[in-house]
Amino acid sequence: AHPLIDAISGEWDMAFEITTNQDAPTPTPTEQVPPTATPTKTATQKPPTATPTSTATSTPRPTNTPTEPTGPFLKWSQPPKKNPNSPMPDCFWGWDEFSIFDPAPFAGIPLPDTPHIMADDFLCRDKRPITDIHWWGSYMNWQAIEPPPNSNVVGFHIGIWRDVPKTAANPWSHPGKMICEWNVNRSNVNEKYVGCDFIPGKPLDSCFHYDFLIPAGQWCYQPEQTAVLWVSISAIYGTPNPGQQQYFWGWKTREHYFNDVAVKIFIPQAPTVGSIFQQGQPLTGPVPGEWDMAFEITTNEPGPTPTPTQTPIGGGADDDGDGISGAVEDQGPNGGDGNNDGIPDRNQPNVASLPNPISGQHLILVGDPTTMFSGVNGVDPATLPGLPAVQNFPFGLIGFENQSNPSMKGLLPGGSTTVEILLPSSDQPDSYYKYGRTADRPALHWYEFLYDGETGAELLPGKVILHFKDGARGDNDLLMNGIIQDPGGPSGGPSSIPGWRVY
Repeated sequence: AHPLIDAISGEWDMAFEITTNQDAPTPTPTEQVPPTATPTKTATQKPPTATPTSTATSTPRPTNTPTEPTGPFLKWSQPPKKNPNSPMPDCFWGWDEFSIFDPAPFAGIPLPDTPHIMADDFLCRDKRPITDIHWWGSYMNWQAIEPPPNSNVVGFHIGIWRDVPKTAANPWSHPGKMICEWNVNRSNVNEKYVGCDFIPGKPLDSCFHYDFLIPAGQWCYQPEQTAVLWVSISAIYGTPNPGQQQYFWGWKTREHYFNDVAVKIFIPQAPTVGSIFQQGQPLTGPVPGEWDMAFEITTNEPGPTPTPTQTPIGGGADDDGDGISGAVEDQGPNGGDGNNDGIPDRNQPNVASLPNPISGQHLILVGDPTTMFSGVNGVDPATLPGLPAVQNFPFGLIGFENQSNPSMKGLLPGGSTTVEILLPSSDQPDSYYKYGRTADRPALHWYEFLYDGETGAELLPGKVILHFKDGARGDNDLLMNGIIQDPGGPSGGPSSIPGWRVY
């Protein structure tokens, strides 16, 4: 053996990660452990867990001694996104929008834009406190992986504001009154390089990620159970040197995600708790479209865990809590091992096998190993109003809840996960429909649920892969509570799916 060498100069290592299925010890109150969120969608997910192979010695992971998962827990997430059609597809799509707190020190010194503070709205769905704030930003015209040594940024001002909603007289919503604020030293925000950002008309810049773990005595509580709030983030500068190159800081933008677009606050320029928004305008960009800011809001308190109340399908003991008795799951394919992983379905909280209400065919639901099903049931679509006339549902609809297994840190509030539905043949359904609520239409209704790159059903030979994001399209409760609610089913007809057969 000998050390690895290559045709070009330099030293080389290999690319790998090592994970564990056990949570780290909970830090003491005096420790500040930064979260490990990254700017991709996997930031809210646990790394993939290996599926046991189909051997006689395979045993399920014990779940009889659950432990309380540790935070942070997402209250709101809208990280930056990449654009596969961008000339720079590996960079985040957007730019760094200038955001400055109290521009008075720069009197007589040119600034890149009219002084303003950037703010964006988000939805708080419960009274758990805001204990951490995470965001992305860049230094204008800076491309190195280390922050510029002469940026003159000494810290950040962060504010939480009440909302002034859009009305006929007020054509765009904006912040109202500031209710919480923090002045944070730059050394306390865990600044780290995470890539680059690009959009036509703006220079390519290095992108950095920031974490602020709010001291316990300064957490922010909202008065209502559910409320639209605004967060503002702006750079605090030291005394500038007129002859020195200034790398001004900007908050990272992303394509529009929630409610109205982000807003520039012109007045007040140095707000404090109790300050009222006086003047501003919606954010516009160098390319057409609507724009928000990139940030996440987290809390160290887990959400409530629902208590299952359903009588198991088939009666008898429900060994894994999915809502189906072990006796019924034993009647599924492969002698009760529907996903053929060597473990009986009756013993796996993340696997459910049930007969559908139309013909009795067994369908197999397979969730992430860190999640668990509850309330699994079949629904005859003919019992629901407004059934799409052109669609046939050979298996009926499948209802379930999917959430994090209490003994593991799986699906977090606002996180993403997938559920596979294994079909009884290699044929492919025509579509997938859901009967539920959507953000634009909260009343129960039918809608097609096809994969759009973030949520929806992938239709494949022999199976359907459902992509979910907690609280987004496809999650019937529309809440970022760490629980996915799904009533839906694959559609097609005997002529288009001739191989579907009864087990």
